[in-house]
Amino acid sequence: MARHVEIRNWFFWFAAAVSAGELAALTIALVIGVHASSRVPGAEPSHVILFVLVAFAFWLLGGIGSDGAYLVMEYVRGSTWRGALRRAGAFSPPVAAKRLDQLLEGVKAAHAAGVVHRDLKPENIMIGQNEQVKILDFGLAKLSRPLQDTGELTVAGALLGTLGYMSYEQLSGLEADQRSDIFALGVIASEAITGSRPFAGHTVPELANAMAKFECRLPSDTTLKTVLARCLSPEPSRRFATVTQRQQELIPALLASVPEENVMQGGDEGEATRTLGT
Repeated sequence: MARHVEIRNWFFWFAAAVSAGELAALTIALVIGVHASSRVPGAEPSHVILFVLVAFAFWLLGGIGSDGAYLVMEYVRGSTWRGALRRAGAFSPPVAAKRLDQLLEGVKAAHAAGVVHRDLKPENIMIGQNEQVKILDFGLAKLSRPLQDTGELTVAGALLGTLGYMSYEQLSGLEADQRSDIFALGVIASEAITGSRPFAGHTVPELANAMAKFECRLPSDTTLKTVLARCLSPEPSRRFATVTQRQQELIPALLASVPEENVMQGGDEGEATRTLGT
């Protein structure tokens, strides 16, 4: 099957390590790296482990050229969700339903595999030329079901995510789970329909206060408003428990709605991911 790809060449000094001594050094580096990461706010030992395992995979599977190790990834022709939203102002209900349905399917698959994204936002979603939606950047993702009981992976008091799409518990430095992704999906859906994010604010205190008081802008359609309000509750227990539940209510509500009036332009493209220490 023909597919456009992008090749990224990364030079790993340890890619050519073949002696027992060098492999032993890699093992020691892994142990030291995991120990050091546990002492740095916001760092996760799982990232160190993943990095080293990928390096070993390159070495074992032969993904190494004369200039170093390389990765081959799909190249997606199209636009980010943010770019499409900026051009349109807001998506019509049929377009929003089609794109959000695909987005929800993708997040549902990640959750089924035990992965929580933790940084869902328009910049991390691509809309291909064939209208296929793809989720990018799992850099802040975590396993919702750890392979073994090694304690919390996320450091307490560290805020991971992007302001405007982070849930109330993320802003509070608490553990994020699948319901945190459901909150972000609620923000993305509301913004796609109305052209603006539901909660106003540019700082952690402003957003946390707006969420706590539930001061938000939602679509005028009653059914849509009810569905999105449940997604955006500051209390995780009041949100949909799964993406499937949310999908079953949101998509039919979208298809039965009418376009919003007085649509506002979306936010600035290029929202920065925040890793904030408290």
